[in-house]
Amino acid sequence: MPRYERIWLEEPRKQYHSFPEAIRRRIDRRIKELLKDPTGDPHARYYRPHDEWSIPFAFGADEGFIYYAVVDDPRRVVILRRLVFGG
Repeated sequence: MPRYERIWLEEPRKQYHSFPEAIRRRIDRRIKELLKDPTGDPHARYYRPHDEWSIPFAFGADEGFIYYAVVDDPRRVVILRRLVFGG
C-alpha cells in the first residue's frame, strides 16, 4: 500500500487523459513510485521558490516531467502539472 495518497488538480487530470496510452502507462508507473517515497528518487528536483518537485517520467522521444507538491500531514502527493516533449 502506498505511503502517500495521490491528489490530482483539474488541469493535470485533463492532460493525463489527452495523452496516448503508452505515455499514460509511464506516468502511472512513475506516480506509483512517487507514492512510496516522493522525495527520495535521485532524479527528483526540488524548487524552493515554488515549493514543488519535478521528476522525469520518461526519457528519449517521449521525454516528460511531472510537477508535484508533497504534503506530510496528511501524507499526500499533489500532481500539479505534466510536460511532455515528443510523443
